[in-house]
Amino acid sequence: MLKDLLEEFILELQMQNYSPRTIKSYKNNNLLMFTFGKLTNIKRLHIEVSM
Repeated sequence: MLKDLLEEFILELQMQNYSPRTIKSYKNNNLLMFTFGKLTNIKRLHIEVSM
């Protein structure tokens, strides 16, 4: 589910003509965040409470 959202986000960036390096950076940062969330067992509730 998160990867689908990330792909939609990447497509949106491409349509808005963001540079390839910016898109790569955003994608890598989001993938790192997803990995961190999996490794630390972060749930949606944790994110909602923090906001």
